[in-house]
Amino acid sequence: MKKNFIGKCKAAWTMLFAAVLVGMAVTSCGEQKLADKIEGKWKGDIDLLGLNEDGVKYKNGETILEFAKSGADADGGKFTMTVSMDITGEEDGMEISASIDVVAPGKWRVESNDIEVTYNSADMKFNIKKLDLKPSGDADSETMMAFALAKEAGMLDEDALKEAVLQSIKEEVGDDGEVTTDKLGLVSVSGDVLEFNDEDLGKVKLTKVQ
Repeated sequence: MKKNFIGKCKAAWTMLFAAVLVGMAVTSCGEQKLADKIEGKWKGDIDLLGLNEDGVKYKNGETILEFAKSGADADGGKFTMTVSMDITGEEDGMEISASIDVVAPGKWRVESNDIEVTYNSADMKFNIKKLDLKPSGDADSETMMAFALAKEAGMLDEDALKEAVLQSIKEEVGDDGEVTTDKLGLVSVSGDVLEFNDEDLGKVKLTKVQ
């Protein structure tokens, strides 16, 4: 009787272990299938208006996401995000506007129905395509005079301004080397359309680049 009981216990544990393995295999297979659908290059317009704060305004921009798998059976690999945006801001009587590309390389992996993307701020690249600085509508006479003198002296050359802004961005964002992991939630792929929820941007919809 004892032997029979032990035998039944062993059988139960074997079945339970097998069930766990099957469950893991099904989960892994599902993640690989989703990764297969996600792999590629996706492009679309995104709503940046929710990022507006402290007098800085963001206009709708374009986003390109590239997902490359590290192997045939992988559920992730290398990741690159490129965001193009127009930014305007006002401070101390001066108004600045810029068109900027931000490129963030990193890694990605499928976790259930989410995509986890990890990147290092030190690897981010910034390209300022256009930069303009001018007195705001409510600038006082001293600001107007200082602006005129600086312009006359050649201190407001666009290339010099771009370099100064890029250096400020690097000091603020890139030098800390912070590693960040973001989650793109509730991912779905239907044909050539990729949709997900982002904590900052809300619902994002991208189209596959052929």
